[in-house]
Amino acid sequence: MKVEILFDKDAMTRNLRIGWGVSFLIDERILFDTGESSRWLLENMRNLKVNRS
Repeated sequence: MKVEILFDKDAMTRNLRIGWGVSFLIDERILFDTGESSRWLLENMRNLKVNRS
């Protein structure tokens, strides 16, 4: 099982948004929670090159 953190209170790089809450992508197909802001989550997904289809 692969779990990728998309949104959290800390970030590994400066180009990612941070905030209250957490969002995980499980096995590249299951989104668990959206964190504080769906807009910031989508921005992080673009910056992490996560396929949204």
